[in-house]
Amino acid sequence: MKTRKTILATIILLFTALTFTREGRGLLYEALYGFDDLRAYRGEIVECNVWLRLAPQDAATHFRLGQLLADHLNDGCDRERRRKEAIQEFQLAIDLDNRRDAAYFELGSMAMNEYKDLTLANVLYKKCVELNPADFSYQYALAQSYEALGDNVAAEKHRKIGEGLFTMSYKKPLYKEP
Repeated sequence: MKTRKTILATIILLFTALTFTREGRGLLYEALYGFDDLRAYRGEIVECNVWLRLAPQDAATHFRLGQLLADHLNDGCDRERRRKEAIQEFQLAIDLDNRRDAAYFELGSMAMNEYKDLTLANVLYKKCVELNPADFSYQYALAQSYEALGDNVAAEKHRKIGEGLFTMSYKKPLYKEP
């Protein structure tokens, strides 16, 4: 009887630990619901908020909560409030981990697409490229922001860098055949 309780407690702890890691949450919800299911999305927001009460200094969870809020701006609630909350979560993630390039990218995308603030988007995309110059999507985003600002020379430069990185990513084999 005691071993059964011990095993059950261990399984519950492992399941809880899995759901509180960002990758574990993603795998769990993808397996159970798929990310398009609104209930899964709301459940993940609740989990992020619970986790942030336990570990308020977790930059990854602030980032994930910002992503969830930004991805579902059109889900029937106050769009402007949700947009501000998403921005706040991304800024908290950056404050806690200033090397989190994806948070700069998300803020840049919101600046460009939601607020039409091209100068801010350009600054944020530059920071992304500075932190992770090997990501072709950052190079493309920076090229788009330069193009929107009218700097076609810089836009073409970063577009070519992005195309080179994109092409290189497909030339590398994912695994070696035996």
